[in-house]
Amino acid sequence: MARTDILELSGAILVSLGGASAILFGFSNWLGRYWADKLLAAERAKHDGEIESLKSRLRIETEAQLANLNQWLSIQKETHLRHHTDKLVIYRSVVDIVGGFLHELEQVALGRKPTIPQEILDRFLMQRLQAYGYLAMLAPQTVMDRFDELMDLLLDILYDGKKPTWVEIRNLAIAFLNAVRTDLGLDGGLIEYRGRR
Repeated sequence: MARTDILELSGAILVSLGGASAILFGFSNWLGRYWADKLLAAERAKHDGEIESLKSRLRIETEAQLANLNQWLSIQKETHLRHHTDKLVIYRSVVDIVGGFLHELEQVALGRKPTIPQEILDRFLMQRLQAYGYLAMLAPQTVMDRFDELMDLLLDILYDGKKPTWVEIRNLAIAFLNAVRTDLGLDGGLIEYRGRR
């Protein structure tokens, strides 16, 4: 075989292999992309399923936590309202007790009565102790302090014969009421006496 024949045969083999290899390369490229797309689609479907499962579980957990939180808030709201209502009832009863006793003092000061009847004194002394107990259950220390100051003055009148002015009594009563207003969260600031008597 001549050298040119070998070169021609080699060229023919390379050309035939080159065409087949191009076809083989194209087919393997297509087959690789096909399988890669199939595997990617399978993985995507698997991950989408896991994500949906996770979303569903998180949604259920979140709804359960939200329901628990709403229930807790409802209980707290109800407790707060009941507590606030109880405070109003107690504060009103204290105002009734003090107001009734101040009325009796005023009657004596105006000379309409010689003294406060023993029955009224006994009732006041018992009611002030009850009021103190009720206040101690719900009122903050600031309210208790103002109540104590007012009661101390009234007891000084009863036991020691102290003769304070109405301004002193009124100022202590207003201080008590302002402490109550602050505790109840009433708007409008503190009250003050602006009368002329």
